[in-house]
Amino acid sequence: MLQLAPSLATALLSIAGPRAPTVRCGANIAQTSWIDAFLEDSTFRAARWEQAQAARDDIVSTARESDGLSAEATALTYGEFDVRCFHSLLQHALTLCGRDPSALTFCDLGSGAGCLVLSAAAAWPFRQCIGLELLRPLHDLAIEIHEAACQLSEKLDEQLAPCGFKQVDLTDVQAAEHALADVDIAFAFSTCFDDAYFASSLRKSLPQGALLVSIDALMPNCELDCEPSASSSPSYFHLIDKSTVPWNVCNCEEGATDDRDSLESTQLSGHTAYFWRLLPERPQISIDFAVLQK
Repeated sequence: MLQLAPSLATALLSIAGPRAPTVRCGANIAQTSWIDAFLEDSTFRAARWEQAQAARDDIVSTARESDGLSAEATALTYGEFDVRCFHSLLQHALTLCGRDPSALTFCDLGSGAGCLVLSAAAAWPFRQCIGLELLRPLHDLAIEIHEAACQLSEKLDEQLAPCGFKQVDLTDVQAAEHALADVDIAFAFSTCFDDAYFASSLRKSLPQGALLVSIDALMPNCELDCEPSASSSPSYFHLIDKSTVPWNVCNCEEGATDDRDSLESTQLSGHTAYFWRLLPERPQISIDFAVLQK
């Protein structure tokens, strides 16, 4: 398990430096300079890539020892989503929800080392922010980083919404249903599951009325042969909006540059955020296609 340097919090206090007060739950995107400095620290960045690579190597090694490379092993990717882009999308999701963040639970599906969970918790006073991750090394790292973030927030007198992290296979319907029982807004980027199977599981797991933001992934309302839900019937994905991803998505190899100025000016074509709501009625296909073609 990763051992964090005892002096890290002290170092990050100087990184954060003089800053404007954190803006929470406002119409503008929150200013979260303290958490940005914390998550961008080289200690944590290196640890995230190291643990992601270790997890993938372990899966590939296990697959080779058994019956060859599995679909999970070949599909596994680790990506980090640009925080400012995430804030913009989450703000829009909150607008679509029309409810105060303090009454909502946010969940990152495939949360990795927990960066987006912590960023959301620092930017808005959610009831709770949850991270669900399949891979044990990244899950363990998320818990450690969360503990360090809590210590730093106390030192800086900054608020951090309650956070929780769970290791969950989201294609296991019963486990996913338990983990997602109270989720109001879910975010999915760079998951290692097939879209159709992933969507089928989420339809049975997310509460009716929940809002899902998926990056590039369409959520088909198809029936697949996966275990049944404990609830009476699955919901259906209704596409209510879509948006071009305005900033760079850092789904790249370790060592790639992350220049803030270039990120701000980059328009990354081909990436789309879809906003879905889970409702009990089947959607009208013509309406869904009309939204897709906007």
